[in-house]
Amino acid sequence: MNKKVNKYLKYLAYLPVVYAFIFVFLILDGWQDWGGDFAGYLGQAIAFVNGDLETYRTNNTYTMNESERVIGPIFYPWGYSVPIALLYKTFGFNILYFKFFSLLSFTIFLLLLTKIFSKYLSQISCLSITMLFAFNPFMLDYNNLLRSDLPFLFSSVLAMYIIMNKRNESTQKSHSLILGFSIAISFFIRSNGLFLFIPLIVRDLEIIKKEKTNKKKLFGSLNTAYIVSIVTIIFWRFIFPAGGSSHFQFLKQGSLNRANQLLGDYLEVLPSFIGTVPYSKIWTLIAALFAIFGICLRFKEDKYIILYVLANLGIILIWPSYQGLRFLLPVIPFLLFYTFVGIEQTITLSPLSKNWKKYLLYLPVIYLLGTFLYQGIHYLTNKSSMVKTHGPFEESSQELFEYVKTHTAEDATIVFFKPRVFTLLTGRRSFYHTDPDHILEADYLCFYLQSHVDGANYFQISPEKMQKLYEKQKILLIYKSKDFLLFETKTQK
Repeated sequence: MNKKVNKYLKYLAYLPVVYAFIFVFLILDGWQDWGGDFAGYLGQAIAFVNGDLETYRTNNTYTMNESERVIGPIFYPWGYSVPIALLYKTFGFNILYFKFFSLLSFTIFLLLLTKIFSKYLSQISCLSITMLFAFNPFMLDYNNLLRSDLPFLFSSVLAMYIIMNKRNESTQKSHSLILGFSIAISFFIRSNGLFLFIPLIVRDLEIIKKEKTNKKKLFGSLNTAYIVSIVTIIFWRFIFPAGGSSHFQFLKQGSLNRANQLLGDYLEVLPSFIGTVPYSKIWTLIAALFAIFGICLRFKEDKYIILYVLANLGIILIWPSYQGLRFLLPVIPFLLFYTFVGIEQTITLSPLSKNWKKYLLYLPVIYLLGTFLYQGIHYLTNKSSMVKTHGPFEESSQELFEYVKTHTAEDATIVFFKPRVFTLLTGRRSFYHTDPDHILEADYLCFYLQSHVDGANYFQISPEKMQKLYEKQKILLIYKSKDFLLFETKTQK
């Protein structure tokens, strides 16, 4: 009977993957938030296709140097931009095709999730972890944004899957080849992909220590992953400009006080992974207690995983700008893994009957998943009545960009709260600043009236200071819509 149940559970694990793919496919649209990172990735992808990387470098360097603070690297790591460049070359500037790449990454990640912990957890626990991602409203909706997070989640989890489950099968060099490429790809997408070398090295040292015979052959087989990843990285750096090197400027802005503040911020945002589920903070606290118990149980065997998690958590604390839940995504699968390790062991040790033990494991998970499903169905049934506004591809924004392209010189400079987006969609150099004197050094000032959206009130001049400039005739209003005011500054000839 148990074998039959396990067989059904094995195939049942793929249903959440299919559900997630269909759900996201149905909600994909041409909307995008103001963001900023997406404009960097798209901008360098388009420049690469057009053979115009130097112009992109010049414009983006201007943005970083003139803005009130550094808001990103000159070039991002290329791992996300290259697939976007291929899509742009094939289909043109099509947001839906760009988003579909993230959907494919998320789908393959879910397939990996059905397998990665199968040697360590029961099938029902593995299925539960998969469903906590596949039915999760936050994760499903996140596919509808142009971000590098989901491709990185896929490539990094692929690398960890091989390290955890295949690395000891040293006779199969194909595993080492795939591992080497997946580490290189992770690094190309995000610089912290290099952290994957930490579990790889620790795991290999453990394997070598356990091997009693033929260590030379084993060492040669293990070396394949390092050689492939390093050679691929070097080859890649010859083709593309250095991506992510400006990130070191960010790290210099970090401090111990800021790290303490960020720790509080990330602890506060973690419950949002389960969205609007009632008592989400209590659920998260309970899960954290089980996770700590699980880590204690497997600390000796899983040092390499724990070090990888700690490295990722450490970098987000010294990274001075808060990035929300998306920076925690690479470690959440492993936190859930240890949560279920703790749950299973607690149930095993409990004096309750076998049936009651099953209920203890299943009922809380069923409650969370049922809530996720209800929220997802509610979202789909009400999608037609939901109007997304306040983004760069919304009608009002497109009208502004078209006006700028037809009424300003190609070498004009314009102050805007999201300068990389402005440059991407108008071709004009842009920067952000809140100081009136610095703003007057540009040719134009574009003020976003929806100041509550995407931190606009933080990244642009205050309405009071803008009004003073207008009253002193330092700026002249030349364009007005429901969302934007465009001023010509006194420096414009």
